[in-house]
Amino acid sequence: ERWTLGAARLIFVASEFMRRQLAAFHPSAHLARKMRVLRYGVDAERFAPCADAAAPRRRLGLPAGATIVLTVRRLEERMGLEELLRAFAMCRGGLRDGLLLIAGKGRLERALKDLAGALGLGASVRFWGYARDEDLPDLYNAADLFVVPTQALEGFGLVIPEALAANVPVVATPVGGIPEVLGELGPELLSRDCTPEALA
Repeated sequence: ERWTLGAARLIFVASEFMRRQLAAFHPSAHLARKMRVLRYGVDAERFAPCADAAAPRRRLGLPAGATIVLTVRRLEERMGLEELLRAFAMCRGGLRDGLLLIAGKGRLERALKDLAGALGLGASVRFWGYARDEDLPDLYNAADLFVVPTQALEGFGLVIPEALAANVPVVATPVGGIPEVLGELGPELLSRDCTPEALA
């Protein structure tokens, strides 16, 4: 890694957070001078809002009248999915037919399913499994709210501009590069911290 970074003419990172992380791992003024922040973009046409709001739910087999809270994450420790389940349990009473849709695969799948059962969430949580690239626009368009509950090391959060392109409101934790992506739109879109209470 040091050799590659040393040989590069320019080093592009997606956020100031990633620039700081790289500088901390490789503290060199020479490398710092070569780093440039180049934020990720999304295909706004591909992720555009669907004219027929009900169509994505029909295609995906999701209930038409539910209030759908979506997250697309690897099911790993730092992604904050345990906190999201607890937050959803706290606030689902205020949601009309609330459904938490968790798209992704990973090591925590069994533990997350067990936690959902222990919280009494039952059919209010659906584990979608791996989200195929071609399904992502429909998943975003089917959602009423997108949540990014990351607990650590979120370099950018590409899912945030994808969801926003589909005109889906986003709430996220103030972790890593997320405030750079979402905070400029409004500080109220960031939870005050990473706890379930703050997310709820």
